[in-house]
Amino acid sequence: MLCITRMILSIALSLVLLYIHNIEAAPSVKNLTGSFGSFSTPNFPAVYEDNLDLEWDIKVRAGYQIKIQFTTFDLEDSYEPLEGACIYDYVKIIEGNKTLAKFCGNNNYDAPHDNQWITTQSDEAKVIFVSDYSNEYITPKGFQAHYIESDINECERMKLEQDSTREGWDELVFCNHYCHNVPGSYYCSCRIGFTLHANKHTCYASFCENQIITNETGGVITSPEYPQPYAKLSDCSWIIRFRVGMSVNLIFDNQFDIEEHFEERCAYDWLKISSGGTVNDYCGKSAPGNGLLMPMNDREVKLELHTDLSVEKTGFSVRYSANRIRCLQMIKNPENGQVTFNHDRSYHEFEDIATFSCVRGYKLSGNTQLHCQNDGTWNHLVPTCQIKSCGVPTKLQAVPNSHIEDYDLSKTTYLEILTVKCNEWYEMTSGYSQWICEDSKQWEKHGGSVPGTIIDIPVCKPICGIKGAEDNPLLAQQISDGDPVKKHEWPWLTLLNFGSEPNIVSQVICGGSIISPHYILTAAHCLYNTEYEGNVRYPNATHAWLGVHNRLEDRNIAKSQVINAKVESIVLHPQYFKESPWDFDFGLIRVSEEIKMSNKTRPVCLPQTPNEFDMVDDGAEGEVAGWGLYTTVSGSSYKLYQAQFPIVSTQRCEDAFIELSRQLNKTLNKGLRITERMFCAGFEAGDSHTTCEGDSGSPLVMKNTGTEKYYVMGMVSYAAADTCGKSKSYTVYAKLTQTVVEWIMEKTNNLE
Repeated sequence: MLCITRMILSIALSLVLLYIHNIEAAPSVKNLTGSFGSFSTPNFPAVYEDNLDLEWDIKVRAGYQIKIQFTTFDLEDSYEPLEGACIYDYVKIIEGNKTLAKFCGNNNYDAPHDNQWITTQSDEAKVIFVSDYSNEYITPKGFQAHYIESDINECERMKLEQDSTREGWDELVFCNHYCHNVPGSYYCSCRIGFTLHANKHTCYASFCENQIITNETGGVITSPEYPQPYAKLSDCSWIIRFRVGMSVNLIFDNQFDIEEHFEERCAYDWLKISSGGTVNDYCGKSAPGNGLLMPMNDREVKLELHTDLSVEKTGFSVRYSANRIRCLQMIKNPENGQVTFNHDRSYHEFEDIATFSCVRGYKLSGNTQLHCQNDGTWNHLVPTCQIKSCGVPTKLQAVPNSHIEDYDLSKTTYLEILTVKCNEWYEMTSGYSQWICEDSKQWEKHGGSVPGTIIDIPVCKPICGIKGAEDNPLLAQQISDGDPVKKHEWPWLTLLNFGSEPNIVSQVICGGSIISPHYILTAAHCLYNTEYEGNVRYPNATHAWLGVHNRLEDRNIAKSQVINAKVESIVLHPQYFKESPWDFDFGLIRVSEEIKMSNKTRPVCLPQTPNEFDMVDDGAEGEVAGWGLYTTVSGSSYKLYQAQFPIVSTQRCEDAFIELSRQLNKTLNKGLRITERMFCAGFEAGDSHTTCEGDSGSPLVMKNTGTEKYYVMGMVSYAAADTCGKSKSYTVYAKLTQTVVEWIMEKTNNLE
């Protein structure tokens, strides 16, 4: 009982002392740095002391591990149910924070075995020896140990880690081709065609970088080691480059597998295809083009494969081939045209030619031919067929006194018909009124022409002989004892007077007739004056008044709109006054500005045909209007008067003059005779209607019942003196014969 009590007290005391020792005493540390060495308990092989706390820190060269072996081991053995083995005395081997081994006893389960080596993973380890306060009943010898530095087999270790890692496996770095263990280290190497990455472990495919392929017979491109998993950290690129005008075709094998992110798709690995400025990325298991032919239609195509450090997939295989590059833009017939090709294929390729043409009436806007170029485009835009335009019909627009009907609505394009119409008071006397825009882009005559046409361009001339008011009595202009005329009833009648300044109410007057836009016909004796050079009045002293009705009222020209036509030139018949002062009594006045025909001013007709010349016949009646003396004492009339006179035969006229000279006891001028260029009209004696001074040059007009137009058949030339107010003899008129009219046409350039 006493023994048991002592033992308990002894154990308790030893525990207290050990606790105190552990708190207060720091372990004794010894550093071991050689490539090998030994260490043992103090006094080995004698019994070691109590209360020891020793530490050996072993450090060998980097890249090596430590191997420790106990050649002799004899420590106090201990075991407690609650605390386990090796409680009193023990040896502990520590690497970092990890205990590699803990030993005690002698040749028991808790002691190191014979020839047992304890191996670290690194180049550092600690060995700690602890003894308690008492070895009273035993005499342990302690231990002796040896250590050596040992080369680490990094290759084997990496292989083991690679095979055993289940989490974070894709972040492991190891020699993925060859691993070579060397003293203190290791290194990685690669198979032919691969290059060691900067991380010194991963072999990436370098043989596939910057590959240029020009073989147009075709071939196959694969990812590195296809169909085995492709290499990590690789950036392969293949440029397929064919001749100008050739195109690359691709067909991918359906055994296609490139790592794909479930959300971001081609975020890790990808195959990039670049062509014609277009770039597409591919990953996953679906082959580009679904494994069908991919005509790239470009002579150069670039394939790029990028892989990261993690997952390796099968990769790809693609067959490439060459054909002529195609122009993919389809060419169709342009509207109102057609296109033909130099081949009969359904597609177009390099050097093909498209030729365009248009139907009649349309012209090609653009190039006639398009060539398929070596870049797969046509060398020009597709042309269009535009309707041809004949442009502005300048010649038709230049036709005087005319207009083109509805020209403001015209487009002047193919097959459009323009109709030239003469302005009011004008009529077409020659040419074609209709003109069509033809394929030649010229305006060409269309339809029928005016009978007797000599030139194609239409000619619009004033309509002659149209009286101003058909419901009015004919000729109401100053005729001695004549009838008043309604305003503008005789639109061709012209008032002529003379002087340095224009004066519409001047007493020296004559009459005249508008016969064309530039000419006035009158009696030569009105224009003949010996006081002037050449015996012809000066143009600037001759005044032509158009549209006059009442001279007194019309003197306010702005208000009355009477026209004072400026005289440009005067011409007398060349035979006038050659043999007689009365024969060839014809004069022409040219005005400088064209007379525009209107309801106030229009020409009278000239006789042209035999029937028209034959209207001057004995017994026929003509009408005369003028501003002559109303009576012998009244002076010239301000108002226009008219009268109707019968035509008498030449014999009767000459007899009347002879009788009048006998009655007046006057001798007739020896040169006085009625020639073929004269005729007489009026009344023999006693009638109050007669012409008078101031009516000279005024026309005697006759109406053609066939055309309903008025023709000037003669002009007041002369009569017996002192007959105003009451007829005593006939009036002699200058007669328009065919030769006279021919002279007029010549001098007026056909009544221009």
